[in-house]
Amino acid sequence: MVESGLPNSRVVTVTLYPFRYRDTRTGRWIKARYKARPEEIAGRHAEREITGQAEIRSDIGGASNPYRIPHAELRRLQEAVPEINPHLANAPAVDALLAASGSVFLVGRGDSMRSPAKRKVSYAP
Repeated sequence: MVESGLPNSRVVTVTLYPFRYRDTRTGRWIKARYKARPEEIAGRHAEREITGQAEIRSDIGGASNPYRIPHAELRRLQEAVPEINPHLANAPAVDALLAASGSVFLVGRGDSMRSPAKRKVSYAP
């Protein structure tokens, strides 16, 4: 592993190689399903061959980072908190017209709401 030469940079690059190895039981050459560093290949297989060009990989904070927050989730966290029942926060005020119309209807109902015993009843002969 090699660190890049940039100041304040911690980008780690890894050089991996495709390879094949000889199976100890059958004696056949088997192409590996993965790429590895030469030290790892030598540590696992006695007979081995590098079969292709090197692949240089660098850690740029990709999807393999378990602490990375996906873009949609990050946008959701940055949104303002929704208000619950915002119409109740600013209740409508009672204006003069509403108060006047309410008093007209209430005064008009005042006489009809009396009990029959309190009503003045006049009978014409």
